[in-house]
Amino acid sequence: MSALVESDMVPGEHRASVVKMFKAIHQDVEHKSQEFWSILRRHNYVTPTSYLELLGTFKRLLVVKREEVTTAKKRRRHVTPHLTPHIPHICR
Repeated sequence: MSALVESDMVPGEHRASVVKMFKAIHQDVEHKSQEFWSILRRHNYVTPTSYLELLGTFKRLLVVKREEVTTAKKRRRHVTPHLTPHIPHICR
């Protein structure tokens, strides 16, 4: 988690929510692992590595989604001036 915080990938106003989400996910996996054991008698270990993998996945997804948003903004900025003169005709 500190890697995300130190790199400022998560803005300050969202950090508490992100920490809460990671905590909930990690606890849910622990509970489901216990359920898995009680039903199927098979172990699923929740390790620090599992948590680091979750952080890595979140970080990669965050980068991808930010790129998608940036691309959409660029497209909108490029298209809007070309469409603006046509809005009265489109809205009829």
